[in-house]
Amino acid sequence: MTASASTDRFVGSVLLPLLTEIDFTRLEEGHVAQLRKLCVERLELSAPEGGTLRTLGGRRELARLGGDLGTVLVSCRAFFALLQADDVGEVLVNGPHRVQIERGGRRFDVDAAFPATEVLLQLVRWLTAGIGRPATAANPTSDGRLPDGSRISVVLPPVAVDGPVLSIRRSRHLGYELEGLAGTEMFPPPVVGLLRAAVIARLNILVSGSAGSGRTTLLGALARCGNPAERLATIEEIAELQLARPHVMRLETGPGAPAQELLRQAIRMRPDRLIVGELAGPEASEFLQAMSSGFGGSLAAIRAASPRDAVERLETFVATSDPGVGERSIRRQIGRTIDLVVHLERLADGRRVLSSLCEPTSGDPVKLQEIIRFVPHSEGPTGRNCGTFAATGTKPAMLKRLERRGLHLPPELWKLQHAVA
Repeated sequence: MTASASTDRFVGSVLLPLLTEIDFTRLEEGHVAQLRKLCVERLELSAPEGGTLRTLGGRRELARLGGDLGTVLVSCRAFFALLQADDVGEVLVNGPHRVQIERGGRRFDVDAAFPATEVLLQLVRWLTAGIGRPATAANPTSDGRLPDGSRISVVLPPVAVDGPVLSIRRSRHLGYELEGLAGTEMFPPPVVGLLRAAVIARLNILVSGSAGSGRTTLLGALARCGNPAERLATIEEIAELQLARPHVMRLETGPGAPAQELLRQAIRMRPDRLIVGELAGPEASEFLQAMSSGFGGSLAAIRAASPRDAVERLETFVATSDPGVGERSIRRQIGRTIDLVVHLERLADGRRVLSSLCEPTSGDPVKLQEIIRFVPHSEGPTGRNCGTFAATGTKPAMLKRLERRGLHLPPELWKLQHAVA
């Protein structure tokens, strides 16, 4: 590790806890001196004596770094205040002078510009180095998790032509229960009972949708419906799921630890359910095999444009990782093991909705029996998209499995007509 990289990591390790300790909504320009002093004190307390301290440049260099850190914190206080606002779900930075936030599912431009490209660049280097995933000119992209669980994604110049690009997705907006998601009109209240019953009955559920459609949010809400005594294993590229359960093995991919290998290892740890943040490669075959061999009630998300696209992408991932298995065999296995496909869509007004709920059945190709769909109408007077959640009238075959578990759904569900505006 170079001296510069070592310094960035050290400063980043001090910066991260400060982000939760300081109230940036009350920080003023006149606080620079006070904040610089605090930063110098924290750096001195964190710097070990001996060789490491000499590598960092001694106490004089610590004083300079502390001053720089304090100046950056004050000059970027508008940006940090956004990260502390309860109603902000995501902060998006495209160069030093263009900042957007997501609030209530919609994006807005905000006045939170950085004083210069160099300031933003230094901040990004400290943040990514502090979480152990440094972004540099030689390695210009980074994804990681901040201490509060928020996901940070970064692209630096020269790849990012107009300056550093940064997005931070707030973790507190991933803690919804199913009832809370119904309150956001992702789906109507009667669907809550259906989804909860599917989890309790240990059905295997595939959540599909495009980027930003709410897949991770719904995946977490579904996982929290199970018995708290169950042992869960989560496999994610960046660990975001917050399940509030006592027995959760949280596994995060990394160099030498791909999702496929983590799935194999998780299975050896005897979980009751497997939860995969995103199926995107060879791990899809491992996941399908696990569901076929006794891991009922497993959950996974997949990026797709429709339920049909989700199934076809799953087929492709499995066929690519195991060319010796025929297409017909793969399709039969998918039809037998995936019990429910829940497809989400992000509307033009920013809301996420359950656009289709399907039950796969064995066939070549796999047949998808739609149970509930969202029918869009038009844009209302307030700019919101109007539509209706409608049952197709078809009762799914899984009802027998639910009833055997004593889970009875109201007959009105199959006649659902729920308008939203």
